[in-house]
Amino acid sequence: MSRLRENVPLVTVRLGAGESVLRWFVMPHLGELMASDPPLRFDVHGLTTETAMSEVLSGGIDLAIIRANSVPDELRSEVIKTVRYVLAVPRNLLRSREGAEVFEGRSLPFAELAGDGLFARTVQKTAAALGLNLNPVVQAQTFSLLMSAVESGTAAAFMPEVAAKSLPEQNFALVSADGMSALNRRLSLVWRLCCPPSRVSS
Repeated sequence: MSRLRENVPLVTVRLGAGESVLRWFVMPHLGELMASDPPLRFDVHGLTTETAMSEVLSGGIDLAIIRANSVPDELRSEVIKTVRYVLAVPRNLLRSREGAEVFEGRSLPFAELAGDGLFARTVQKTAAALGLNLNPVVQAQTFSLLMSAVESGTAAAFMPEVAAKSLPEQNFALVSADGMSALNRRLSLVWRLCCPPSRVSS
């Protein structure tokens, strides 16, 4: 008999994180996370780093996943993941099947993350250091939208490696280089110092 049929109360975990973290790092593992004892259910919130920290501090959510270098002293934290990025390039934008040609200086249509945040600034510095000639043709608010631009063959984009690996190899080149390590992000799970990160739901 299942736990639900036995009327075991569910523990609700209110979790906040950025859209890309939720899509590629949380949602694929929900089954494992829910199969705990006691059983869990998740109330998932797509939030910016700043909003997620504020919500944890105010008690609006129990847990958040944010950049490790953004964790304030008021929160407890544990590093859980390093996200690595690659340049995903539709092969229709290449002269050959060799993704390395992007380092030759030819203009490459590029989809960029909107805003002047840390990631966008690091992309600009990384591209300049590697000699990439990125020609922004699309600007989008989320990595999911950047992924759509890549999938359509419109532009290349820097994507989390775990997301880019879902693209079929025959149609897309995944380009990496030592200089791209500056884009890597360590993620931390954070929670309030004073309170347990869960509550019981009826």
